[in-house]
Amino acid sequence: VLLDYSPEELNFYNKVLDFIRAQYRKYYMKLEESKEKETEDTEEISARDLKKIAKAYKNKTTLTFALIMLTRQLASCRQTGVKALQRYRESVEDMAEQKEIDILLNHAKQLSGDKKLETLIKLIKKYKTKVIVFTTFIETMNQIGTELAINGISHIKFHGGMNLDEKEAAINE
Repeated sequence: VLLDYSPEELNFYNKVLDFIRAQYRKYYMKLEESKEKETEDTEEISARDLKKIAKAYKNKTTLTFALIMLTRQLASCRQTGVKALQRYRESVEDMAEQKEIDILLNHAKQLSGDKKLETLIKLIKKYKTKVIVFTTFIETMNQIGTELAINGISHIKFHGGMNLDEKEAAINE
């Protein structure tokens, strides 16, 4: 199914992706600068310097994972992506980056509807049969469940966080 996003919604997604790309570039530029410094003083690396290097690599991994997850959550459902962006903002210390994220979050608040959810609802109504909707994120599952309920479509949630009795009850419904 080809989604025909509104110009506003497409603009929002593009701006968030531009922000994510900029975060990668910014961090990798800093990482390259620190590598250059490291190679200048390779024979005189102290324990303190080693800790700094280890912290830089840990931060790289953490940032990379956070940005990958942010991208995946945004692709899953706009509301899920917005919540992920809010959580990401909480971890950002740079005031300029916080302001940039605030602008993105305000942009998201201006949007009405979600093309992916609207399309899903239309497809379910069109085919009038039982369907299984797979999603990676529980937040997206909850968002879909809310939209289904608003549209009078009965649904059952089933996810890995449920215990065995809850799963069996969901299957038997």
